[in-house]
Amino acid sequence: MNNDETWEGKQINQYDVQEYLTRGGMADIYRASDSQLKRVVCLKVMQADYLNDEAFVKRFQREARTAASLDHPDIIKIFDTGMTPSGQPFIVMEYIEDGSLDRLTAKGEISWPLPQQQALKLIKRVASALFTAHNRRIFHRDLKPQNILMRHKKHPVLTDFGVAAVEEMTKLTRTGEMPGTPYYMSPEQIRGERVDGRSDIYALGLILYEMLAGSHPYAHLDPWRILEHQVLIEPPPLRLARDGLSDATYQVVNTCLQKHAANRYQSVIDLIKAIDMALERESAGDAPPPPTSIPRPGRWQLYFRQNWLLLLLIGLVLILLTLSIINILPNGIFGETGLTQNAIKVAATAVSTNTPNPTSPATIQIVVQASPTLIPVTPTYTHTPLPTETPVLPTETAVPPTAPPIINPIQPPRTTPTLSCVARADSSWGNTVDQYESRLGCATSGIITYQMSEAAYQMFPGGQMIWRANTNQIHVLYNDATLSTFNVGPADASQATCQNNLQNSFGWLWCTNSVVQSLGIPSETERNANNMIVQQFENGLLLTYSEINNNLVLFTKQKRWETSPK
Repeated sequence: MNNDETWEGKQINQYDVQEYLTRGGMADIYRASDSQLKRVVCLKVMQADYLNDEAFVKRFQREARTAASLDHPDIIKIFDTGMTPSGQPFIVMEYIEDGSLDRLTAKGEISWPLPQQQALKLIKRVASALFTAHNRRIFHRDLKPQNILMRHKKHPVLTDFGVAAVEEMTKLTRTGEMPGTPYYMSPEQIRGERVDGRSDIYALGLILYEMLAGSHPYAHLDPWRILEHQVLIEPPPLRLARDGLSDATYQVVNTCLQKHAANRYQSVIDLIKAIDMALERESAGDAPPPPTSIPRPGRWQLYFRQNWLLLLLIGLVLILLTLSIINILPNGIFGETGLTQNAIKVAATAVSTNTPNPTSPATIQIVVQASPTLIPVTPTYTHTPLPTETPVLPTETAVPPTAPPIINPIQPPRTTPTLSCVARADSSWGNTVDQYESRLGCATSGIITYQMSEAAYQMFPGGQMIWRANTNQIHVLYNDATLSTFNVGPADASQATCQNNLQNSFGWLWCTNSVVQSLGIPSETERNANNMIVQQFENGLLLTYSEINNNLVLFTKQKRWETSPK
């Protein structure tokens, strides 16, 4: 830092500026002394370069108001605000001598990876501080080790609410600007969608991963590739980077890092409960949870659906065995004049001829005879010998010689399983679609044909975009076979002027989304997709149009795409 830019050794109001510490995103940080209250404070002075940017000035002022409104021991305390003689806004806050978590690890004063219990407890305290903010509908949006100060190198203190999102407050970010740090941004934040507390939970998951693994899951990537991975590609499982942790700890990290916010913990309270469970498992040496007598409904329902015939046959055998046991007990269960005199008689008779018919296998006849009236009689316990009954047994001649099973040639066995669907892939796709059927599942729509103005596409160096009018969606197909889908609002289709050859919805998406910008700059404008044909399935969709030589394009729910000749 140049001497003519520093406030070091100068005085701002009652604050004697003693030492320059570091530079943040839009401010310089100093250690200062409050001459009136006789205490050491941290002075944050906005950089002069941002004075002409009204959005940055408002964001800086909002940081002071936001943090000052939150009362929690693990959130930085704001003491004062003001303006320097040169017109630069400043904030006076609590001074944490040991500095940030990032600084301490860089200096080796805190070694990563951390012991699992220490890491879990630290994240739990940060989550507790976030609970206070989230209750005020304040979402941090820039959680990272640099914004976690460490009091006495043990207790985290949350700071830097400069890009915090306050619900129902005017948006203070400029068009095309993504608030936050790429390494810790949630997928919805990168896409420019509305954020809530689940974005902070995603960032906490990345910090916890980093603490336990010793490095960030995307540390080897440049910032642009990181954005793409944050949105599309799952991080390497923590278990590969560090084994020996409890399943509950792995589950905490995995749930926090889900790409879809609906699959994460829905509140920091849910996260804190999961961390408490993980701490218990770590303390107990990852003792397995106690067995439960209540099976998972989904698994058993699937088992019954798939094996109902086998279970029915087992039930019938048990009933027959029970009746046989009842019938052979001394005097029967109901006495001589009870059911034993008119018992249910089951005779298995093998029906055969001297010359067995190879097309007619032996049949078993089950004869059931029951008494038309049942008269209850008090049993008499006498030792009456059982009547001698000669069981009817099949003779050896009644059993046809062992022979290989005969298959009716009119109904050959199917070599591939088929789906039981109300609707299937339309026959117009041809035989090629058969290879996709098991992955796509059943059809949920018929063939949809788009006319000239109802679908469009545009080619880029790194892939292509496809737009469909009826769903008002843009599909982005990257050359690495990954896929993104974006919803387009009516106002988003306005002309975009950030690059040549970009217009309408494609231009809006490219100009406002840094991940999509990895497609590169197109050399041609968008075109109508002539006679585009689409069919929707349970697990994806099929699409084709004449400009791609009517090749099939397969989209799957796994955010992947592929193509093959029709």
